[in-house]
Amino acid sequence: MELFLLENGQYLLFGILGLGFLIAGIITGKMDKGVKKNKVYNAEILACDIVEYYLAGMPVQGFEITFGIQTNEGTTTKRLTRREPLDVGETIEVYYDSAKGIVKPVDEVETVEGVYPTALCVLGVIFLLVMCALAIFINVNMGEEVFPFVFGFAACGLFLYIGLYLAILRPHKLNKELINCELVEGEIIDVIKTGYGNFDSGSRSRNRNMYSCVYGYQYGGKQRTIKSSKSSNTYGPSMIGKKVTIVINHKSGSIYCAEDEKNLGMGIGFMLFGLIGIAILTYVVF
Repeated sequence: MELFLLENGQYLLFGILGLGFLIAGIITGKMDKGVKKNKVYNAEILACDIVEYYLAGMPVQGFEITFGIQTNEGTTTKRLTRREPLDVGETIEVYYDSAKGIVKPVDEVETVEGVYPTALCVLGVIFLLVMCALAIFINVNMGEEVFPFVFGFAACGLFLYIGLYLAILRPHKLNKELINCELVEGEIIDVIKTGYGNFDSGSRSRNRNMYSCVYGYQYGGKQRTIKSSKSSNTYGPSMIGKKVTIVINHKSGSIYCAEDEKNLGMGIGFMLFGLIGIAILTYVVF
């Protein structure tokens, strides 16, 4: 009996580690806001001079690039030392952090720090899945019925993945793509009916109208409109005139409203539901 409990404790360690990695991934994912504070600008190469600098304590030859960055406030001059030269007079896109004074060509933007949240969350899910598999394996060896546990763990895992996607994976993907995007101010100009939804009201179920917002914005000297990707029974005429942010992705061509992608609360709700379900099933199994 003591050996059995010891083994179970070791299996539960996978669950504890998985939960820890998952929480760490969520926290670091929400802390990584750097990309949102920066923009992509056109920059002209004003000069390219040979210089010597130190890399890992060793002197190496490189090039000091002088950029003329065209911002909304005018042209800003910045310098960057790198290993490879750039042609004087060439115009390229640069990733410029005006607050920190950091400039870097778009194709060299480091995305390593953005990988950490996703890697931690994926690692956490893997550890939780290992714990679930071990729990089922224990019940098989004990001759117990495993189908309810398999179904339960699978359903909870699905809720966990949906929450992870809504709260971490999709926002992280959109956040990385912002270096290719332009942000334009827009507003809600109309609310249109898109269908019906079933809602419980006490002991009865009834249909309610579902509505979507229509956003208007100015771009390229023209007035343009797009429809919201979301529908809700809470939208109404009172929302007309509300200011929103329209995101125009120059690389993929997609256009969307930034407010439509804010699903943190829903994502956390799905994750909590999945984690609580896994915790209950694990308690029953062990």
